[in-house]
Formats: sequence, structure tokens, C-alpha cells
Amino acid sequence: MEQLPDHAVLRMLQFLDVTSLLTCRLVCRRLGDLVLNADAWRHRTVCVTTCACPELRLAPCLQLLDIKSDKLSESSCLPAALVWTRCAVAKLHLRVAPAGDLMAGVATAAILRQAGLGRLRSLVVHVRAGLSDSVHAMLLAAVASARGLEEVEVDVTDVVPGLMAISLGSTAVTPSLKRFECVLAEGTEPFVNFILAGHADTLETVRLYGAPFSAVATSTAPILARMAQLRQLTCYVTMLGLEAVAACKALRVLKLCLSSCTREDRAACAGAVEVLRRAENLRELNLSGNAATARVFVELFQALALNTRSRLESLKIRLPYRHNRNGPSLRALISALPSLAALQHLHLRYVTDTCAKQVVDDLMLAITPTTAPALRRVQLEPPALCVHGWLHGDAFQTAMARNPLLHFTLDCFIAYCRDTACKACTQGCHAVLLGMEEESDDSDCMEESYTGNASV
Repeated sequence: MEQLPDHAVLRMLQFLDVTSLLTCRLVCRRLGDLVLNADAWRHRTVCVTTCACPELRLAPCLQLLDIKSDKLSESSCLPAALVWTRCAVAKLHLRVAPAGDLMAGVATAAILRQAGLGRLRSLVVHVRAGLSDSVHAMLLAAVASARGLEEVEVDVTDVVPGLMAISLGSTAVTPSLKRFECVLAEGTEPFVNFILAGHADTLETVRLYGAPFSAVATSTAPILARMAQLRQLTCYVTMLGLEAVAACKALRVLKLCLSSCTREDRAACAGAVEVLRRAENLRELNLSGNAATARVFVELFQALALNTRSRLESLKIRLPYRHNRNGPSLRALISALPSLAALQHLHLRYVTDTCAKQVVDDLMLAITPTTAPALRRVQLEPPALCVHGWLHGDAFQTAMARNPLLHFTLDCFIAYCRDTACKACTQGCHAVLLGMEEESDDSDCMEESYTGNASV
């Protein structure tokens, strides 16, 4: 081993666990020096479940440091080690439980320390309720002031808006973020807007979620519209002023959540409708909603039908689960289909109510090389208790015959009804599908694929 070059020994050290690696320091001076080499540590993850002081004191760097604040109180030396460590991490995950403002302060100091070491690129902060307003604001101000970050994910809601604005008042920002994910609530709106505005030149992916407050967040959408690099946006459909996002020429993926939309704030969805009517560069659209948003689905699909310059390639729709009002939404989708000339992938989830069976059959019959010339893949959950019987139905058979290049993927929980009166099930065909059903648990979802012109 003495004749091996240092890079070969370092390569072997990379396969040791942390305890064994630190033990090697006691073997000889050469190993003691190599153990502290950055190449032996830069790929490692340390999860703080017990005392991690040796790693924080000796390791020159880490890939990921994962900390839970409820573990900080179990070791009197760990808070100091986090604050004074020279171990530079690339990713820092902080989960601040209601363990008191002191531990949240330690988490804040850890963020500032890692930002100062200069290697931090990804930061995840999850804060549970129970902290004071000033500590919440201090923690978010530390996140906002960290330089060099490329990814930030923040889950915190209990912040006083005015206090948050004061905490961010003197913070300087150097644009670097590429991905940002945060709860958009009344208390976090100043923080969200501060991050979006400060990193507008570099942000590519933005995910905003949370309570229905987004229906009155009037100041966020205009900031999003000014982002030249924004390629992917996830937000609630009720965000006021969302129509401004249609001007984002770089936006390719839009994910709209309709779960917070009620009858009272349905008018707030006008912005999302306008985006779908005007956006020309979208390539992927994801829509998900609940029973209160059935009418909004219709309006969104009607907007797609009016967009004659649509370049949409992928449409993923999560309809209200087992809801008896999915029919109008699907009929609106059928009407919009001829306008989506570039559509290649259509994915429908939760179309399981029996009332929608006829309209789903209509959708299958509406898919032709003329109405959907680019469509190559359809993934759906068949609206019938006996999927096997639906496969033998006229609608599916006709769709298969008309579209030789189309690939169908069917998601189902029950493939066979096992009813002796079911003609399809008594044929005993599709042994593979029957075997999948027998091997799966009740909670498992089976998947079966079919290509056009295949015999069923």
C-alpha cells in the first residue's frame, strides 16, 4: 500500500463509511493526511441524528448536511459545531421543529456560516409552527442574504408581513438562483417577491404553493412576467394577474393547481384562462383540481381551443377523483383537441366515474390522425369497473384501428370484473393482465400498454 499513489488511496477511502474513515487517521501519518483530503469527503452525506461534531470539526467538505432541530438539544456541543465549523457543504437541509427560538437561531447561524464558506449551492428549510414572528423573519432574512445559492426550498407560513419586509429592507442580492420553491401566503409574500425580483435574471424553475391566499397575491405575477429565463412555473390558478405570465417567451412548462379554487374566487381564474389563450411557447401543461373546480376545467379547455398558435406537446390532467361532473370537462377537451396540432402526449387521471364512460368513449373516437396528427401516447384510467371489458369495447377497438402509431397506456386497479355475465371476461384472454391483477395488492395500480392495430 505504501507504493500506491495518493489518488488511488483516496479512491479507496471514498468507499469507507464515516466511522471507518475517521479511524484511519490513527493508522499512520500518510493516511491521517489523506483522510482529511477534500476528495474523501466531497461526495458524503451526513444526517444529524446523533452527535456529528467529529465530522463538522474534521471534514473539509460534504455534499449534504441534513439537520433536524429536535436533535440539536440532544448534544450541547452540536450547536457550537454548526456555527463555527469549517466544513463547507454543497447542500444544507434544515428541519426546524418547534424546539424553541434558540434552536431556530442556531439554524439561522448555520445558514450564514455555510454561505460564508462559499460552497453552499442548495438550501432546504422546513419550519413547523411554534416559533416567534421575529425568529421566523430572521430565518428567512438569512436565506435571502445567502450568496451563491442555485436551489432554495422554503416551507414556512407563520410570518408577519410587515416584520418580514423590515427584515429584508437592507439585504443585498446577487442573482444566482435557478430553482425556487416556497409557500405563498400572506406572511411570506414579501419574502417570495424579494427572492423573485432579486434573482429574476437567473431563475428557471419556480414553484409556489400553499393556502388560497394566492387569490389575492396581486404583486407576484408581474415579477414572474419579467423573468427572462423562467422555463417552469407551478402555482395556483387563482393567482391574480397571472395573465402577465403569457409574455414569458422562455416558459415551457406550466403546472396549475385548482385545489384552492372555490365558487367565490372563480373569477380570479381569468388570468390563467388568458395565459392558455395567449401563450405560444408552452410545451407542457399540467392541470389538477377537485370537485369545486369542474367548471374551471371547462373554461381552461375552452381557452386552449381558442389558442390557434399553440405548440403544446404534453397535456396532463388530474380530474376530480370519482366526481360525477367530469363529463363537461372532457367534452370541452374534445372540442379543444383539433386546436392542439402539436400535442404528442395526453395523460388523464381519475376518470373513473361511470357517468363519464360515454364521454370518454367519445374522446377515444375523437382521436384520429386528422384531429390529433402529432399524438403518439395516451395514458388514462378507464372509466369502467371492468377494464378488460372496456378494452373489448367498440370505442377502444375503433381508436386502435384508426391510429396505428398511437400508444395507449391504461392505469387500473381492477382489470377483470370476474362477472360470469361479462362476455369479455369469459373469453379467458389476456393472461398477462390477469396475472398482474392476481399478483398486485389492493392498493397497487396496474399498468398495461397497447399500440394501434394490436388485436385485443
